[in-house]
Amino acid sequence: MSIEINNCKLIHGDCIDFLKNFDGKADVVITDPPYFYNDYSKGNAGFDESQKNIDFIKNISMGFDVDIVFNLIKKKQEKINIFCFCNDLLLSEIIGWGKKNKKYQVNVLVWEKGGRPFGETYLHNVEFIVHIRESGSHFGGQYKSRIFKYLSKREWGHPTEKPVILLRKLIEYGSYENDTVLDIFMGSASLGEACVDMNRNFIGVEKDKEIFDLAVKRIKTVSSQGVLAL
Repeated sequence: MSIEINNCKLIHGDCIDFLKNFDGKADVVITDPPYFYNDYSKGNAGFDESQKNIDFIKNISMGFDVDIVFNLIKKKQEKINIFCFCNDLLLSEIIGWGKKNKKYQVNVLVWEKGGRPFGETYLHNVEFIVHIRESGSHFGGQYKSRIFKYLSKREWGHPTEKPVILLRKLIEYGSYENDTVLDIFMGSASLGEACVDMNRNFIGVEKDKEIFDLAVKRIKTVSSQGVLAL
């Protein structure tokens, strides 16, 4: 199932099935895959107030197969250009995939998102963004900081929603106007909203039907509002 809204194509389905059958090319991939947690402990549970959010995050906290997904992405880009959100438990695996090919540049960016303490542990106030790119892909971030400081928000109710202002920065770094931006773990389409704002073509894939419907509602809403000031 797919829905097209102006410059956005939203697809309900599995990302691997999509990548195997997609006959187009993506100029940049910006995606926020399921993270991996050793155990959904009391500390992690403290992140959310509602049982619904706790259950949702627990359900998606199984990680993803980095080799399968990234090797499929590689076939869909003229030049590798991937921004991938992750936590520390998947960081080395994602970096390792990029380092296998000496043509790729691998950089680790940090999103400082704020946070509140729960339990005797480190504050959960950062996430990582691994940028894997090949020489010749667009890079508009010369001499920019590796650290982004934007407070985490849930404007559309998704438990792991990323701030649109942060995603705009990644779009700016990785693409030109009218380029195609792909997100194979779309969630509530925060990246799609940013693409509407910045005149990029967006393709998003989401497996969960409830979340997919939320993404459709979001893109319809922001498209009807027009381009926002950056």
